[in-house]
Amino acid sequence: MVITEQQAKVLFTDANPIPNTNVFDPIDVDAAKYLATLEQRSSEMTQVETDKKIQREKTPVRSLWLVTAALIILAGVALAWLNSGQTTTVAGQPNDHAATIEAYTAAYNAGDIDEVMAFFSEEFVMTDHPFNESVTGLVEMRGVMLRDIASATPENAYTISNVEVSGNTVTWDGLWVNKQGQEYCQFGQSAVVEDGTILLWTWPAGDLDCP
Repeated sequence: MVITEQQAKVLFTDANPIPNTNVFDPIDVDAAKYLATLEQRSSEMTQVETDKKIQREKTPVRSLWLVTAALIILAGVALAWLNSGQTTTVAGQPNDHAATIEAYTAAYNAGDIDEVMAFFSEEFVMTDHPFNESVTGLVEMRGVMLRDIASATPENAYTISNVEVSGNTVTWDGLWVNKQGQEYCQFGQSAVVEDGTILLWTWPAGDLDCP
C-alpha cells in the first residue's frame, strides 16, 4: 500500500486535529505513513487468523470423510475375501478343499513321504482300504504310504479326476499304476478335509479293476 504525501496529511489531520491545519510538518508525514502501515499489518494479521479459523473448521469434516472412505475400502476388502473363499494350498493351512487333494496327489507323485504325511492329522482315519481295511493315526498311515510309493510307477503313479466338493467333503475318482504298469481304478474316493488337512478317507466298495 503506497500513501501519497497528501493522503498522509489527511490521515494525520484526522488522527491529530490541530487549530491550524495549514501548518504541516514533513515529519508528520512519516508518522502518518507509519500509522497507516500498522493499520495495514493489523488488517493482514486479522485476515490470516480468519483463514486459519476457516481451515480448522474444515478439518473435522475432511477427517470424517477420510475415516468413512477407509471404512468403505475395508468393508469391500472383507466382502471380496468372503466371496472369493479360501485359496491357500499349503498343507495344514486354510484352503480350498479340492486343492488339498490335488496338492496331496502332487506330493505323492513326487515320492516325498514327509510332504505327503503333512496332509494328515494326528486323528486321521482311513476306512475300507483294500489291503489294510482300517488305518488309524499317522504311524499306521505312514507305513501304508511308504509301501504304496515304493510299489508305484516312478512317474505320475496317481491321477485324479471328477473332483467335487460338498461342504468339507471331497469326492474324486483315482487311477493308480504300479511299477509293472498295472492300473487300478478307484472310483468314488471320499475324504473329509479341514484347514488343509485330511481327517477321514473312505475307500469305495468293490474291486479296483479298471473297466
